[in-house]
Amino acid sequence: MLLFLMLCGGLIALKQMMNASAHQLGFGDVTFDAIAYVSSTKYGPAAEAINAVLTLLRLLGVIFFYQGMRRMKRSLVDGHTGLTAGEDVSNGVIKLLIGPLLICNPYFLTALQNTFNIVW
Repeated sequence: MLLFLMLCGGLIALKQMMNASAHQLGFGDVTFDAIAYVSSTKYGPAAEAINAVLTLLRLLGVIFFYQGMRRMKRSLVDGHTGLTAGEDVSNGVIKLLIGPLLICNPYFLTALQNTFNIVW
């Protein structure tokens, strides 16, 4: 029962944690609306497919972020050797960084486009 309550509390605080991570990366607040990154005037019918893939990547980012938090928590479990706990921490940190990048993918793509002067 206690584990269930802790899981529910973690899921409730998940959006606040993702917002804090997005603010650290300079992207602002996280929204979970459908993405409209490319316009249909420029890409035609492919725009809907591109926006749908970006929306699915956002969902994958939420899953990665949650898995990263669970990995970091798992490293604190008794019985881990230093090697396995270090592996959990490194995998958790990687997933915690990839998650917000996937969640904020329109902002990340715009920043990438502006940084490297990419035109698409």
